[in-house]
Amino acid sequence: MRHDIGQADVEAIIAEVFRSSGVKLTADDPIIAVLLIQEARLEALFKEQRINIEQGLAEYVAEIDESQKATVKAAEGLKTYREQILTELLAKNDENLKESEGRIYAAIQPKIAAQNKALADEIAAKMNRSWLVAALLGFCTLLVLKFV
Repeated sequence: MRHDIGQADVEAIIAEVFRSSGVKLTADDPIIAVLLIQEARLEALFKEQRINIEQGLAEYVAEIDESQKATVKAAEGLKTYREQILTELLAKNDENLKESEGRIYAAIQPKIAAQNKALADEIAAKMNRSWLVAALLGFCTLLVLKFV
């Protein structure tokens, strides 16, 4: 309770009662003491209510903080999970790429071998013709030299 009740408080109560009800009180009226006690009690109740609200807000902030920490932790877990998925996808992609390279090589290897063989056969045929032409030219040169 308030112990620092002054003349200004008493005059404020007298003015408020008169403003609200039209009844004029005096400073020595016993109802003034009741009203002062009531005002002090209301002030104490408001102070208690303010403390309770502040405590409730502090608890609410703590709950939000815990919730936020849990959310951040879950987000970090998702980030780690995402990184694991990306790593697995890249590894699987590399594996698929190597398999594809093997299949592509296996598919084109016979074609490359056939083309290489055809090219070698063509070169061999040209070389055989070149030897034949060279032999014929050599033979012709001998004939020409013999008759000259």
